[in-house]
Amino acid sequence: MLCWIADEAVLAVFGGGVWNAALPVAGLRIGGAVMLTEPPVAIEAPAGGSVIDIEARAVLASLLSYLREQGLLTS
Repeated sequence: MLCWIADEAVLAVFGGGVWNAALPVAGLRIGGAVMLTEPPVAIEAPAGGSVIDIEARAVLASLLSYLREQGLLTS
């Protein structure tokens, strides 16, 4: 059984007497584009450099955080 848990934005699968929140597919095809076929990767937040753009770093940090929450990146 497949279940969408809207308040947690989680897709869950019931099988073998247990619920599993992992995607039950090897990947997705959306609009002809194949995606989510590889395991999540880690991307470090920006650091260092001779010019520090605080606003850009804040946006990148927010984006990386969101992608981690969605399971598309690892920490």
